[in-house]
Amino acid sequence: MRRGVAARRFFSTCPRLSAVLSERQKDLLKLNLTEVVEWIKTDKTNATEVAEATSTQIERVNEEFKLNAFCVHENDQIAEEKKKGPGNWKEDLILKASSLSHNSSDSSHPSERLYGVPVGVKDNFCQKGARTSCASKMLHSFSAPYTSTVVDQLEKNGALVPSIHCNMDEFAMGSGSVRSVYGPVHNPWIGNEDNGEFSRSAGGSSGGSTASVASFALYASMGSDTGGSIRLPASWCGVVGLKPSYGRVSRHGLVAFGSSFDCPSFATRSVRDSALLLDCISGSDPLDVNTIPEGPTNFAKDPSIWNITDLSSSSSSSPGRPLRIGIPKEYNVQELSKEYLSLWESVAESYRASGAEIVEVSMPHTSYALGCYYIISGAEASSNLSRFDGIRYGHRDERPLPIEELVEVSRSTGFGPEVKRRILTGAFVLSQGSYNEYFRRAQQVRRLIYNDFTNVFQNVDVMLTPVAASYAPTISSLQNNKNPVDEYVCDIMTIPSSLAGVPAISVPVALSSTGLPLGMQLIAPYGGEKSLLTAAHALEEMSRFSPFPKPLHVL
Repeated sequence: MRRGVAARRFFSTCPRLSAVLSERQKDLLKLNLTEVVEWIKTDKTNATEVAEATSTQIERVNEEFKLNAFCVHENDQIAEEKKKGPGNWKEDLILKASSLSHNSSDSSHPSERLYGVPVGVKDNFCQKGARTSCASKMLHSFSAPYTSTVVDQLEKNGALVPSIHCNMDEFAMGSGSVRSVYGPVHNPWIGNEDNGEFSRSAGGSSGGSTASVASFALYASMGSDTGGSIRLPASWCGVVGLKPSYGRVSRHGLVAFGSSFDCPSFATRSVRDSALLLDCISGSDPLDVNTIPEGPTNFAKDPSIWNITDLSSSSSSSPGRPLRIGIPKEYNVQELSKEYLSLWESVAESYRASGAEIVEVSMPHTSYALGCYYIISGAEASSNLSRFDGIRYGHRDERPLPIEELVEVSRSTGFGPEVKRRILTGAFVLSQGSYNEYFRRAQQVRRLIYNDFTNVFQNVDVMLTPVAASYAPTISSLQNNKNPVDEYVCDIMTIPSSLAGVPAISVPVALSSTGLPLGMQLIAPYGGEKSLLTAAHALEEMSRFSPFPKPLHVL
């Protein structure tokens, strides 16, 4: 009671946040995660000042620029939050930050690696007391009763996690973040052909996470990657997107889509930021039996990753040997644009000039990956989403109907078209007459794809591929496309590594002829995040691609 009264008194003395950023706030928001952590620790700024700048930019991103990167509810204050006293997500964020700032003399805070920094989460991560809707009508009023392991680890490391979550495709099913009950996410980048409008897709399904980082609203944001859901939007939004090895980070509290694919992943503004975030949230978790039985990683402080100037002796698997980079010929697909192909070749040559060894490799079963993924993930989605029936929780039709009809109507009106399409696909491939022909065969093909990766990584340290076939399309082109398979093809480059459970990262390297970001993907063997970060940092540091430009028009 006293704490609530004190909090309200404190907030009443704070100046009302303006929708206009000061030059000081702009300078703060331009920092990356590692830099702002250092600024707070060295008293160049404090958590309150950072939180005020961040909350102002979040409002501008959604209200002034209409990027729709955050889930704004009709009433963004649920009943439980009202009972707690101090207001909405913004007040809550600044109150948490002010508490840290007032205790900044506490000697314990330097050990908290994200001390005082706002880090966002996708709307499919549970955060106790906050609404977790998966951008769906089905969970529109669901308030999480517990906190996911990822959010818990972020907070234990000093991060401030806003209760306003990042927008996404409904239940993480999509490649453009255009299938959300809150509307599509707009890319903060404006192309030469866009007439000054934010008309491009942010990518999906973690489009809100990547758009929030690209638009300076957050320093980092958690997403999930099932078949490329962080890497594709990271490429289209011009930020770094890392998918760790399956099991490196706990899935506890992440609303399930495809349980054998889902990976907590994240968007940041630099490779080093990604390493820092991975160090904070990785490690074994008794609440998720699939986590790797190892402690947290410590890549951010590993000098062998960040101090390399010559790749001719930087192989982590064979010390003294050049970093060996594989170029899978099967990824040169028909859909790949000539501009992207030229960039791929140029990046490979830049690696070669830096001392790396470039090797052409073969992944013979790559062409089966797309169909294999959508069969298995659809089956897992059908099973996972069967719990949302309107009886135990989830959207329920208000009419007094018989129970079977109530469940049918509630699910029909609660789920969107793409979610229903995948549930029906999954139910079909799991049916008695189709199980052996589709689901079982897809699992066998998945093993062949896994073997492809195992064989290739016996000879190379990492693989280099494009992230997508082209740059970000317009939102209208995705919304008006009547053939869902055309959108599925967006994930053609990212799905194989998801099937194999290996780590992968998207790094922005260039702007297309239309002025939109293009990223390159690096893939490492299972548990090979060190090699992945080494190669990614080297790519980031290549003078030809550094520093990568930013969409400063949103500041």
